[in-house]
Parts: sequence; structure tokens; C-alpha cells
Amino acid sequence: MTEFDEMKLFLKQASLFLALFLIPCGVMEVLLRQPAMDSYAAKHYLLETHTHDTEVLILGSSLSWAGLISERIHPKSINVGNYEQSFYYDLQILRKYAPRMPRLKVVILPLSYGSCFTRPSPRQEHLYSIYWDIEPYSGNFSFDNYSAVIAFGFWNSLKKIWRREERFSLANRGWGSILEAYDGSEATARRRFNYLKGFMGANHYEEATGYVEEIVRTCLEKGIRPIVFLPPYAPQFNALLEGDPQWAQVLAFAEKLEREFGLEVYDFNDNERFPTHFFRDPDHLNILGAEVLSHLMHLVVAKNMTAAELKQVRYQPPGQ
Repeated sequence: MTEFDEMKLFLKQASLFLALFLIPCGVMEVLLRQPAMDSYAAKHYLLETHTHDTEVLILGSSLSWAGLISERIHPKSINVGNYEQSFYYDLQILRKYAPRMPRLKVVILPLSYGSCFTRPSPRQEHLYSIYWDIEPYSGNFSFDNYSAVIAFGFWNSLKKIWRREERFSLANRGWGSILEAYDGSEATARRRFNYLKGFMGANHYEEATGYVEEIVRTCLEKGIRPIVFLPPYAPQFNALLEGDPQWAQVLAFAEKLEREFGLEVYDFNDNERFPTHFFRDPDHLNILGAEVLSHLMHLVVAKNMTAAELKQVRYQPPGQ
């Protein structure tokens, strides 16, 4: 065999190897971008296909995703809350889509404890670039910003594709139904509290809350009603928030929004209304809690009820 023949054989084998690797990756890339496969794809698809008729847009982290039932709040609402979604990306989604939403009247945003002290993670940068076509927070572009397979990793991508329980239904307009109940474990509450503290940074507070102010300002400039609220936490988690200086900052910021923008920030962190069994874990509501919170939010949206008026409302979720 000549040197030329050896080179041809090598190129042939290399091409075959690349084809065997790239074709599966290409198929995985296509699958990962399907709305029923990933929460980012599902939320993006919902908003893209309902820009013309959406009247209520729900932003926020997984506290929105788990706690706000779109159809209970308004028949023309979309919930784009997502895992650890930072206020930065809430603002970018609003800026990108509000001009294309002629019927948008209300934007709902939870003023959650962790979100007030966090910046977008590198993983978030990749995923919001891939699924939402939003420029990375850092301004740095890499292959991870264009490929879901690279962003998730090859093996994690395979897991996402084959694990049916992680697929997403579009029927609930972005809400994630959760059935299980939190057992009230103080140790679990402490672990969750410490987990949040692990990525919260005091130096991120001004930046994160600045995005909230910009969300409110953008809404008011466009004639959209912003509804900002303090979400409910389980009693065991609230016990850990007592005396916490960062929680005090969140409450002070809520007062600032009321003072400077003339808003009423609704405080739903009420354990008489939201007992332990209304939670999935220390800071996420299950379906029972979501029914109650969504009913209250419906009254705010549809009837413009004040916090004082809501205190008089007695509502039990179906089956209770």
C-alpha cells in the first residue's frame, strides 16, 4: 500500500468516525429543542405562539413555575418562570416580547429571597442564548451558547431525552404541577436555606434589585400593570428567615418599590393561609398551595383587590 493509499484510508476512517459521532449529536440537538423535551424550549414555544393574545405574563424563578397556575389566574396568561431564573433574564424576556404583545396588560413577578442576591450563572447564559436567543449576561460567546448538547453535556443530554418524567406538557400554559407534600423536616429546611446561601452574594443585591426596578419601570412606561409579590415559604423556612439580614433587605426593598413607584407589593408569606402541607419543599408550593396562591392572584388581577381586602378572603383548594 502506497503512502497515498494509507492517507486515503485514514481520511475514510476519520470521516466515518466523525459521521458516527456527529449524526447522533445532531439528532440529540434537534430533540432537545422540542417544546415537550425541556422547560426552556417549552416556555419559549408557549410565548412565541401566544404573543398575539397573552394578557398576563408571569415571570420569575421556579417559585412562579410551581406556585402560579396560569389558567386559574387568567385564561390568557402564560407562565415563563423557570429554574433559578434571575431577574436579569426576566427583564430581557420582557424587553424582547412586550413590544410584540399588543394585548399584554399585566406582568407578575415574585420578589423571592434567593433571586434578590444572585447573578445569572454560566449555565443560564448558555441556555437562554440557545433557547431564547438572548445575549449572554457576561457578553462572552462560546460553543455552549449555540448547542444544547454541549451546554448540557453529552450524557446529560441523553438522560434528558430518555427520561420521560422530565418531559414537559404545554397544556398548563407553563405551570408545573407538583403533587407531593413537604414533611415539615427542619433539617430539610436548613439544607435548603444553606443551599440558597451558598450562591447568594451580598454584593449582587443592588444589581439584582436594579433589574426589578427596571422591570417595573418598563411596565409602567408601556401602560402594563406590574404586580410584585412576596411568595409564601413553609413555616420551617420562615423560622430561619427571622433575624436574617438579607431577608430584612428584601423586605426593605419591597417598601422601596411601594414608596418610589406607588405599587402595593403583596405579601403572601402567611403560614395561616399556607401551612406546611401546602408545600412540596421548604420554599416551593405543591398543587394545594398553588391553588390558593393562584386564586388570590386572580382576585388581584381581575378585581384589583388590595392586600387588606385579600385578608378577608377565605378559600380552600378543591378536596380540602
